[in-house]
Amino acid sequence: MRKHLFLAVVAVCLVVGLASTFIVRAQDTVAVSISAPAEIAAGSDFIARVNISQVTNFDSTDYAVTFNPAVLQLGNVTNGLIGGTSIPVDAWGVITPGTIRVIQNVPGLPGISGSGYLAEIHFHVIGSAGNTSDIDLSNGVLSDNSANEIPATWVGGSVHVYIPTPTPTPTPALTPTPTPTPTPTPTPVPTSTPTPVPTPTPTPAPTSTYAPPSGGGGGGGGGGGGGIPTPTRSPTPTPTPRSTSTPTPTPTPAPTLAPVSTQAPSRTVNISLEAGWNLFSFNVMPISSSIETVLSSIEGQYTVVETFSGETLSYYPGNSSEESTLKTLDPYHGYWIKMEQPGTLSITGTPVAATTPLSLQEGWNLVSYLGNEPLPVGTALSSIDGLYTAVLGYDGQAASFYPALPPEMNTLEVLRPAYGYWIKMSAPATLVYHGS
Repeated sequence: MRKHLFLAVVAVCLVVGLASTFIVRAQDTVAVSISAPAEIAAGSDFIARVNISQVTNFDSTDYAVTFNPAVLQLGNVTNGLIGGTSIPVDAWGVITPGTIRVIQNVPGLPGISGSGYLAEIHFHVIGSAGNTSDIDLSNGVLSDNSANEIPATWVGGSVHVYIPTPTPTPTPALTPTPTPTPTPTPTPVPTSTPTPVPTPTPTPAPTSTYAPPSGGGGGGGGGGGGGIPTPTRSPTPTPTPRSTSTPTPTPTPAPTLAPVSTQAPSRTVNISLEAGWNLFSFNVMPISSSIETVLSSIEGQYTVVETFSGETLSYYPGNSSEESTLKTLDPYHGYWIKMEQPGTLSITGTPVAATTPLSLQEGWNLVSYLGNEPLPVGTALSSIDGLYTAVLGYDGQAASFYPALPPEMNTLEVLRPAYGYWIKMSAPATLVYHGS
């Protein structure tokens, strides 16, 4: 009896062990990959899916998608589907031009198993014929309903979106049609018509319009030398009075004036920040530009700050100063900040004029909006009209403006105070915002 019981226990352990091994191996086979058309026509729209296979107890994910922003324009990121269950997109946003971050979470704690796709990414092709763009996945993390990381392979870089050059349609060979022999038509002999002799028209004598100067040659006022001189009398000497000593008055001290301050009045801007990523700017010059001082009103509420000035600069409040490449903040750049919770950033300083010139380089620039009032994109950027090809913004989701596209295809309509914006320049230029 004991022997049979022992064998039963061993059998159960073997079954459990095999099942556990199967689950681990199944998790090891999870693959996340991009599925997109291999070829796509210029000016068309398409969807790239973030596929996932053989996942067990899936709960949440966080990943980056990169693409060529000169070829593809991002429109939206929508929900996915695994095993008949919708996988909602909680948030997505532009980190840098051509790179977005997607965050997804399944409500509750059931855990989703099976295969399907995490999300659909909607693109519009803005490149020219012959351009290509990779669509890559990176920095991805999958988690199960116990908050454990699910091992996965993130496949990217092998999918190319190609805009084919149109193949010319061959022109069909034409069957020659015999040309009929023309019947000669006799040319009539022209009858000569005498050319009338023109009657000369007498040329009238020109009438002079010259008016002679009036008054003749009158000699011009010369002379004045024949007058009679008036004799000059010798002055009668005046006796010099004796000088009387005058006492020197004691000076009255002038009242001391209070100094007049020439310092411009300060102003405080309050910027509302949501939990997660925000793209902000400010239009005052703080007394201290130290990043810790400028962000002191939200100390402990953010985890990272980034900007772009030819390269990405970042600041992590928990790291040493040597590890951070972003040390100061100014009113001329835009800044990404990731908040752990909603908060209000308050910055006090001297107001910066809306028309302060901003130097822009060829390529991408992350700039502030210095105006005090919202303005349409084209109006605000009138000083660089024709020199920029794209403007990107972020307010909970990405918005874009491409001047070459029809207005109805642009999702960014106005530039607003306290927001930062990406501007892609075709050549270096100086931006002066339209006075608001």
